[in-house]
Amino acid sequence: MELSDTPRPAQYIELAKTIQDQGGAPIEALEVLREGIVRVGPATSLIFFSLEIEVSIGDFDSALAHLDALPPALKNSIGSLIRRGEILDMAGRTLEAQATYTEAQDRLDAASPHRRSTPLLIDLDRQLQARLRAQPKPKDRR
Repeated sequence: MELSDTPRPAQYIELAKTIQDQGGAPIEALEVLREGIVRVGPATSLIFFSLEIEVSIGDFDSALAHLDALPPALKNSIGSLIRRGEILDMAGRTLEAQATYTEAQDRLDAASPHRRSTPLLIDLDRQLQARLRAQPKPKDRR
């Protein structure tokens, strides 16, 4: 990759996976992916793989920053919003997670009935409903 004028994202992903498969530290694999992002640009495959490693090591702020680096259409997709909510939940940021799940629900509700009946949106709706059910309920202040 160092010798190539045009390295591909897949090369960095393959190297990061090899590092992981051989028992290397997650941070080593993450460094390879970060180098790829610098050299190739913010390819979504590199961003998503980096994000998953960051979540696995508890670096939630970096994972959220990678979600923010996605192109707007992908960043604001229902799936990305659900993933953002999950990361916020893991980070203990419950109110932000709830707001993100609500935004995802609003986007899902705004989709046409035809689109909502696709397998992808049916699956995302199931994921979202499970996340919303798992959210703590506000306490009754009577």
